[in-house]
Amino acid sequence: VTLFYAEENWRGKRAWHKYKLRLEAKGKSLDWTAYIPPPVPDDQNIFKAPHMEGFKKGNGTNEFLTVRAGRSHELVVAKLVVVVPGRTSEPAFADFHDAASPAEALAEIERRASRRALAAQGVITLVADDMRQMTPVRIALASEKNLSSEELRKLLPGFTVRPTGANAFAVVLENTVSAGDYLARAATAEDNLKALREALKRPFARLDGDYQVPFRTPIQNFVRIRVVSQTLAQRAQSFLLLGKPEEALAELTLIQKMRGMFEAPPGRKPSTLVAAMINVAINGLYVSVVQDGLRLKAWRDAELAALGEQLKGIGLLPLVSESLNHEMAAATHLGQIVPLSKIFRLAEDAKRFSIFDLLPQGWAYQNIITYAKMMEQQIDSIESALPLIVPRRIDQAAEAIETGLARSSPFIYLARVAIPNSGKALQTAARNQTIVNQAQIVCALERYRLARQEYPAGLEELVPQFLPAIPRDLIGGDAPRYRRISDGKFLLYSVGWNGKDDGGQSDADPKQGDWIWTWNLNR
Repeated sequence: VTLFYAEENWRGKRAWHKYKLRLEAKGKSLDWTAYIPPPVPDDQNIFKAPHMEGFKKGNGTNEFLTVRAGRSHELVVAKLVVVVPGRTSEPAFADFHDAASPAEALAEIERRASRRALAAQGVITLVADDMRQMTPVRIALASEKNLSSEELRKLLPGFTVRPTGANAFAVVLENTVSAGDYLARAATAEDNLKALREALKRPFARLDGDYQVPFRTPIQNFVRIRVVSQTLAQRAQSFLLLGKPEEALAELTLIQKMRGMFEAPPGRKPSTLVAAMINVAINGLYVSVVQDGLRLKAWRDAELAALGEQLKGIGLLPLVSESLNHEMAAATHLGQIVPLSKIFRLAEDAKRFSIFDLLPQGWAYQNIITYAKMMEQQIDSIESALPLIVPRRIDQAAEAIETGLARSSPFIYLARVAIPNSGKALQTAARNQTIVNQAQIVCALERYRLARQEYPAGLEELVPQFLPAIPRDLIGGDAPRYRRISDGKFLLYSVGWNGKDDGGQSDADPKQGDWIWTWNLNR
């Protein structure tokens, strides 16, 4: 027994030493101390500014920039009569518009409603202040059969459909709040908003805490950051609906500056994968409001130029890539200081298995090696020349890890507990970065249209007056595909995860089809 333990401990430690030497020869390090951020002056630290202590997890509540729920309203934006030839009586739809197809009906309803209503991030819909006086559009919907309200909901996404009689329905926007009312409610948080603006002027971001042990490392209060970002986005939407693009830009600029909580030195390291993906989500929220302003045609040239500069500075993939290195260093360090029995209990979701306490400590090193090799596969699948990525390599790494985790071995338990789903994270980050790049191009396209009353024949006409350079596709590295189409519209798309040009066709499967700029400026 003594020889067994001695041999297993020696073999595990020796294998771990050889593996670390191989990594160091490739220029990689698992030294956890390299991820401990140095101290910074308090008066230059975002998290040391007044009222910012609650942005660290475990500190305070999330009531920083929330808007208290007030009275919401229900707006009827359309009245429908389903017209079935030979079945619907003339008086039921005589005063309605001519019979329309579902697509025509949806287009008409959106033309009347969506340019004055924006879906907010919570459970409300923000509407222009004068929309409560809007007269519902009356539409006769041509159909070969009677339709239920459930069938109509599928035909009219984004709206609630309620029956009001035989073949008659009301198309409703629920939980609407006027933009003016929302901003009045949000005014109660102006002092905190001012404090946030001042704090984000500081150059550093470092949370106080114990960085020596990975699982004790302080992290940001993600819930508060999400709530504040959503509130700022809804304030920006309200300003857009009120025709105040300059004020809307100020709210979006503050959302952009909140990236400093994740990206400002030295807090950028360590950065967990969760933190990196929260950063991805916040930027996705930011771009969605930019899209709202473009769809409403609310942005002027000055705001479009400022948004283009902000969009140009967004780089999502490097932080995600760095976070994987952090995760690898954290878990391998943890595996050396935590008893192997605890790792087994976590993996098996067990509270008491005394036999685990008898396992050789050398097996802990074997677990660390298995985990580190899987993480190495994920990290090596990322193109070193970011932001270019090769989806095939990422998918192959994910498949290899899935196969490895399915096998039976006493050396797999740390990997089962700690391996993140980096394939999904990288796909999401790549998709969001593509939308960011497309938004930068569309801001330039809209500036071109404002100056010349039409969109350009090709993207190269935007350079250098409206765009310093055309952002390249993350997959393949080519220029995004663009062409003008009928009625002054355009098509803009990038090659998707499958790595091929599908001619501007999207797919419900995120791994198939192209990544298309999904709304139309002239809708």
